[in-house]
Amino acid sequence: MDVTDAAVESAESGELTTREGLRKRRFDPKPAAFKCRRCDVRHICNAARTR
Repeated sequence: MDVTDAAVESAESGELTTREGLRKRRFDPKPAAFKCRRCDVRHICNAARTR
């Protein structure tokens, strides 16, 4: 499978958008027991506390 330049640019753009949103504490958590147990920020996440 070849990775295209467009795919790399799209992934980089998505990562930058996500990182900026997290810095500004602007994101919509989607809590789920399976995901929350493995999440690196579960100890400080209000959504994880409600699970």
